[in-house]
Amino acid sequence: MLAFYHYPFVQNQNFREYIKEDLSPVSKVEELFDYCQILEAYITKSGWDYLIHKYGYEGLYDIDQKSGWFHAPLPMRL
Repeated sequence: MLAFYHYPFVQNQNFREYIKEDLSPVSKVEELFDYCQILEAYITKSGWDYLIHKYGYEGLYDIDQKSGWFHAPLPMRL
């Protein structure tokens, strides 16, 4: 298991484990980042190792640009 998603408001439902095949499409990684952003998903250490190996830091940064999990625009100064 590289990551998991759990929607906490519905008991015994909406739990998903992510494996390598799930994180091959960039769209699924972006989706996972979106869930992490609202604290409904978690990426394990082995999940981060896999993502870094597969996409590299620059690739993950590009994916995050679409998701906005880590990268937030700087506030404007007046």
